Amino acid sequence: GKLGHVVLPPLPPAIVHAHLGAIHDLTFFGPSDGRLASCGYDGTIRVWDIEHLLRPQPHDPTPRTSLPSLPSDSAPRAPPWPSLTPRPPDASPPAVAASASQQPVCIGTLRGAGPCWSIEAMGRRILSGWADGKLRIWTLSASTSGHNPRRTSALDPSIASAPEWTTPASTVSDPSRRQVLCLRAVGDVVFMGTADGAVSLADIPSGRLLWKQHVC
Repeated sequence: GKLGHVVLPPLPPAIVHAHLGAIHDLTFFGPSDGRLASCGYDGTIRVWDIEHLLRPQPHDPTPRTSLPSLPSDSAPRAPPWPSLTPRPPDASPPAVAASASQQPVCIGTLRGAGPCWSIEAMGRRILSGWADGKLRIWTLSASTSGHNPRRTSALDPSIASAPEWTTPASTVSDPSRRQVLCLRAVGDVVFMGTADGAVSLADIPSGRLLWKQHVC
C-alpha cells in the first residue's frame, strides 16, 4: 500500500510495516510455497514466510449477525453498521490485536539501486524491474549467504535479523534506462514493459536483451 504496509489474513488482519514508502508489487512463489515477496519505493525486496498464515484456522463458533432485510415498500434506512470516515493518507495504520503466530516473518531482503517497480518469483529466482531500467535476477538457495543489515526501528522487527543481499545473479540493462514497470516470465524468457511505452524480451539464463518494440 501507499504507506508501506502489507495486509494479510486471517482475521484480525496481520499488518506488517514492510517498507519505508509505497509498495509497488507483490508476488507468491507458487501455490504450495509459503513465501511472499514485496517490493517498494525504498529500493528493497522483502521475502516473507507466511506459511503459517495459509493453514486452516480453528472454527469460530460465534454466530454471525445477519443484516436485516429491507422491505420493498419502505423508505431507505441507515445501514446497521457504523459509518466509515476516510483515513488521512499520512495516518498510522489501525491498531491490530494479532498474536505472533498471525504475523508474517521476513526471511530475507534484496537491495538494489533506486525504487523497485515490479517483481515475479520463479522457483528459486526473483525477477525484479527497477527505476534505472534494469532487470535484476536474484537466485535464492539454502547455500546463499547474506550480510547483516542495518537495523531500522521503523520497520517490522523480523527485518533486522533477516539476511540481506545486494548482488544479483545477473542483470539485463535496457538502453533507454526507463523504469521497468511490469514483467511476466515464461520459461527462460521474460517480457518487460518500460515507461517509454515499449515491450522488451530478455533471456533469463544469459541476461541478454533479445528485442524491444514500442507499442504505445
